[in-house]
Amino acid sequence: MWALTPEERLISWREFRNDISKLSKEEAIQDTATLWSTCPISTQYLAQDLIDDWPDPWSLMHDNCYDDIAITLGMVYTLALADDIFNDVEIHMLTNRGTGEEFHTAWFENGKYIINYEYGAVVSSNKLQRNLVTKYKYSYTDLLIDNYK
Repeated sequence: MWALTPEERLISWREFRNDISKLSKEEAIQDTATLWSTCPISTQYLAQDLIDDWPDPWSLMHDNCYDDIAITLGMVYTLALADDIFNDVEIHMLTNRGTGEEFHTAWFENGKYIINYEYGAVVSSNKLQRNLVTKYKYSYTDLLIDNYK
């Protein structure tokens, strides 16, 4: 999908969202994590604290530029636009207090399902490193997702 033209990529992404809307929640989340683990990773594209500058879903897919924040945002857009059951999402920007390593993650059901902590995997909050702190947290409402439906 990532090597397609912008128009073809948008069509392919719509088809993917239609396909996962027919799956269970767990399957849809896993398939989304798997898909986004294959996208090309770019240098820094988005800033953690400048949510107003983040692209809408179609611009994100059209631009085809994905740093770790954009990947998380793409996962959220994919699921939220596929099915209304994914409206409890939060994006958590986590920092490891010891190493300074950052994780940009999407949380569903208060951390029952977390994606983009490990590429291609779905984990729960009890599997996270204990020395992580939340630097930024954005809700479904903060992301203005209803504006894109």
